[in-house]
Amino acid sequence: MARERTLHQDLEGHLLAKLAQHSSRNGLTYGELGKKCGGPWKRALAQARKISAKEARARDVKDFVYGLWERGLVFVEPPQGRQTSPRVWSPAAAAARFPLLTSDRTQPEPNTGASDHERLRDAYDGFAEERLSGHVPIYKVRRALGWPRDRFDRAVRDLNERPVPEIELHAGDPQNYREDEIADSFERRSVLYLLMRWRPA
Repeated sequence: MARERTLHQDLEGHLLAKLAQHSSRNGLTYGELGKKCGGPWKRALAQARKISAKEARARDVKDFVYGLWERGLVFVEPPQGRQTSPRVWSPAAAAARFPLLTSDRTQPEPNTGASDHERLRDAYDGFAEERLSGHVPIYKVRRALGWPRDRFDRAVRDLNERPVPEIELHAGDPQNYREDEIADSFERRSVLYLLMRWRPA
């Protein structure tokens, strides 16, 4: 157990050092961060996750970074405009680049006991009151939560793919949205969804 803890601490320390060294100008994608950390680090990550080195790809880096983000050790910038992947920043670099966003985003969320599904519902409800139909632009809910992209997408999928879905997803009209708003919507199986609606109980 102590050995696993030491390995995890070594992985964290190396990644955070590389991030501080290379993220000052543009941040790093998960793939770029993995390359900066190097092959030995990826092999150690695979060992920590008990998977083969070939399996330790960008997704595993993303999962590892997510754990750091939850503890406020990194800042994750959601995709915007032509940018297709989130970018990871050290807290210091993010504070210089995004002073308004990082004042409270570099700290972990308070543990209120609420699940991601409950937080998603609360964010949705904040906009649903504005619309009689209940259809809320997905990008608004995503931005209100400020989560890493995969966390938001996972919560939406979980609620939409239940035997009796709790939320409905709708395509909407892309002409009514800016490019960055479309990028912050939701895509599944090559279908773009722009609106969501919580189904009445």
